[in-house]
Amino acid sequence: MKDTAKPMKSIRQAILTTLNTHGEPTVDGMLDQITGFDRKTIGANVAQLVTEQLATRRKDDFTGAPAYKITDLGKSRIKSEAANAPVTVSAEKIAEIMAAIDAGQAENGRLHAALKESEQAREIHVKSLLDLEREKIELLRENSVLRESQSAGVTRIDALSAALEREHDEAMRLKSENMALTTLNESMPGFGAAYEEVKTEEQQVTVEQFLIRIPKGSKPMFVAKSLEKARQQAMRAAKTVGKVEVFAMVPVGDAVRGAVWNQK
Repeated sequence: MKDTAKPMKSIRQAILTTLNTHGEPTVDGMLDQITGFDRKTIGANVAQLVTEQLATRRKDDFTGAPAYKITDLGKSRIKSEAANAPVTVSAEKIAEIMAAIDAGQAENGRLHAALKESEQAREIHVKSLLDLEREKIELLRENSVLRESQSAGVTRIDALSAALEREHDEAMRLKSENMALTTLNESMPGFGAAYEEVKTEEQQVTVEQFLIRIPKGSKPMFVAKSLEKARQQAMRAAKTVGKVEVFAMVPVGDAVRGAVWNQK
């Protein structure tokens, strides 16, 4: 409901303010707080406030005189009157307000410039992050290519290692065979030349047995007609004794009673 009450006189506003500040004073108590008005005037106006339900009245326990207390409606009238009261502003206050406005505008400009600078810095930062992300993607791609290349290299190395091992085995076989032939040539001069001559004539020398000898060790062993078996047995023995010699036994002749030598 809209408040259509007329503005109160200054005496009533003063009484309501006093009641709001000092609890439940009597008229005599209000005389000490409100100056410029006599006891009769204050009593008449406070009675009118009670009639308008802006204050309540009860008997004071100490003096026996009526004591007055402001109501919520009275408190609202204090605020309403204060809000509707004309405001007088001095030239100094106006100057102070204008200075505050100017300062606010200056601060607003500073904040606007700071915001713009912050946005520019953010754009630079975002661009830097995008560049870093692109660089990261490129590095991941290059790393993937390197991994694929490394995998292919490992496969190639494994293949070369297997081929090298086969070549090593073949080299060891040829070395064993060459060592056997050298030993035979040293023990039987001319065997090498004869062997080469036989090879030249596309004839084959038949190796009947292979001899395995451990230097400063046990007695020589004879192996069946297989260079591979002789090589394998020699390799196994070499793991323990360090060196094993293999000799190829080929028929080169025989001697019979009567000091007769038959060349084969």
